[in-house]
Amino acid sequence: MAIRHEYKYGTIARTTSGGPAGYFAVIKSTDSMIGEVGEAVVSPQYRKQGLMKLMMESLIDMSRQRGLKGLFGEALTAHTFSQKVNQKFDFRSTALIIAKSPKRTFKGMDFHSTENVSVVIDFLPLTRRWMKPAHLPEPYANLLNTIYDQFNAYLYKSSADDKTEDEPSKTNLDLIIHHEKSSALIIAREIGNTFELSCKRLFRSIEELNLTTIYFDLPLGLSPINSSVEYLKNNGFILAGLMPLFHEESDYLRMQKIMVDMNFETIHAFSDVAGMIKERVKKEYDENRKEQTKA
Repeated sequence: MAIRHEYKYGTIARTTSGGPAGYFAVIKSTDSMIGEVGEAVVSPQYRKQGLMKLMMESLIDMSRQRGLKGLFGEALTAHTFSQKVNQKFDFRSTALIIAKSPKRTFKGMDFHSTENVSVVIDFLPLTRRWMKPAHLPEPYANLLNTIYDQFNAYLYKSSADDKTEDEPSKTNLDLIIHHEKSSALIIAREIGNTFELSCKRLFRSIEELNLTTIYFDLPLGLSPINSSVEYLKNNGFILAGLMPLFHEESDYLRMQKIMVDMNFETIHAFSDVAGMIKERVKKEYDENRKEQTKA
């Protein structure tokens, strides 16, 4: 059904006799003109023969033809293999999502671990009409600028003379609950002067669900979001990173609240920027844990 309605499309590598040797797909976002690369499979006897490279190149071409503005991948942090693959195709790291899925056992590639699944968001722009927000939240401005600097060839900066929009009086929050992952995603479509009250009501409505993680996406734009970031930090949220073009072709800052113990020694970052993001996330996670211990 997803393929029929083009929410998903992919490429198949075949042997000389016509049999399947590999499969790679893109799942289109229902909220923005971007897609997630995933579901990569190569038959064991045909691995290390360049099939993954050919299929990825095909997917990137197909995505451009369909008018997508970007592709992203969720690269596992239990090892750096998938992060390395993404970097080869000019994907760049923008966020570290902690405990995205329940505990899973990883075997092979010289390691064995059982951990909550964390992922690095790797992003590949497919458009040169991507505007960098004029205002970035002060606590993360330097790090966000470093993340954006990876994409200078695709970005243009908004002018100080650009038309600004009045701040909405009401706050518009969307809530998506993933029961199978014990997590929730809150998307702020608009941030108004009712932000704190709206958050309190929403947090109260989900507090009995025993979630392990809550992710909160804040829109980056012309209106400063410093007070929203400060409020979330005071309520146990820490940084995750930049979610580029993730909602309605707009950039979002993701914050995350982690209600499980995490061992950052098992979270591996391949690129320098991914390492910087991990360092900041760990710092805030440790600070939160200390505050909880005092309480």
